[in-house]
Amino acid sequence: MAKPRQKTTKRKTRREKDHMLSVHVMSPRIVVHAVWQRLKDVSIYTLVTIVIALVLWGLISGARHLVLNGERFQLTSITMVPEPSERSFLNYSSLGALTGLSYGANVFSYDLGELEEVLETLPEVSSAKVARRYPGSIIVTIEEKEPVAKIESGNKVYYLDQSAQSFRSEYASATLAESVPYIIAREQVTVAHQARVQDVGVERALHLAQTWSKFVKKEQLRSITIVDSFSMVAMTSDGTELTFGYYEHDRQVKDYLSITYYGRKQGKTLLSANLIPEKNIPTKFDSAPEKSSQAKPAQLQPRKDILMILQKG
Repeated sequence: MAKPRQKTTKRKTRREKDHMLSVHVMSPRIVVHAVWQRLKDVSIYTLVTIVIALVLWGLISGARHLVLNGERFQLTSITMVPEPSERSFLNYSSLGALTGLSYGANVFSYDLGELEEVLETLPEVSSAKVARRYPGSIIVTIEEKEPVAKIESGNKVYYLDQSAQSFRSEYASATLAESVPYIIAREQVTVAHQARVQDVGVERALHLAQTWSKFVKKEQLRSITIVDSFSMVAMTSDGTELTFGYYEHDRQVKDYLSITYYGRKQGKTLLSANLIPEKNIPTKFDSAPEKSSQAKPAQLQPRKDILMILQKG
C-alpha cells in the first residue's frame, strides 16, 4: 500500500511573518508620510507654545512697567525702628546717605537684601532688617551697639560695649559722645578696631560705668581714670571727684546717692568722696547751697554713718 505523499510547502514562522510586516510598514513612502505628520504636530505645538510665551511676556512686561513707573508705588514714607534719638549713631540723614533711599523713588527699585548688607557692615550696627509696606513705605529696623564708654589709643577714639568690644564710629553725635565716659588707663592699652580689649582695669571701669547708668539718672560720668590695681577716680558732669574700688560698685554708687541727697538737704554740695570704705567715708563738701533742690529718691534709706559724715563736714 502506497504511503500518502507529504506536503513540501513549509509553514511560515512567526519571525518571518514579523519581518514581512516590518518590510511592508517601513517602506519609504510610509516613512516619509509618518515623519511629515510628526513634523506638523511638532510645529503646531511649538507655535502654540511661542504664542503663549509671547502673551505671558507681554503681560509680565506691562505689569512690571506699571509697577516700576506707577505713582502708586513711589516711596512716600521711610521709618526707622526704633526712632533715632540723640544717643543713636544713625539718623534719617545718615541712613539716606548710606542706602540711597530717596522719597519719590519706586519702592521696587531697591534690593532689600543689599540694603541690609550695607547696614550690617557698619561697626555701629548689630543687625538690620529692611521691609516694604505697600504701597509706598519702607521700614528699616536697626539694632545698634550700645556704647558704655570710650577710650583713646593711637590718637583714635574707640567706643566700648559692655563686653569690652571696641569699634570706631563716623556717625556719633556730639550728644552721644558726651554721654559716655572716657576711660583713662594708667598704662598704654592696645585697642584694635572691632576687637575685645584685654585689660582688667578697663573691664572694671566698664562695669562701673554700667552700674552708674543703672542707678544715677541726673549726673553723668565724664571720665574714669584707672589709678592702680585696685582703685579708680571718676569725674561727674557736675565736677564731683569720686574714688571707687574695682568691686562693690552697687554699694559704692548707692553710698554716693545717699551722701549727695542728705548733703543737699543741709545745703552742702559734694566736691569729692572716697567710696571704697563701707563706713567713715572720706568726703569734702562745699557748704554753699544749691540753687535748686532735688526730690528725695524713694528707694534710698537714711544711713547713720553717712549722716555722721555730713554732720562732721
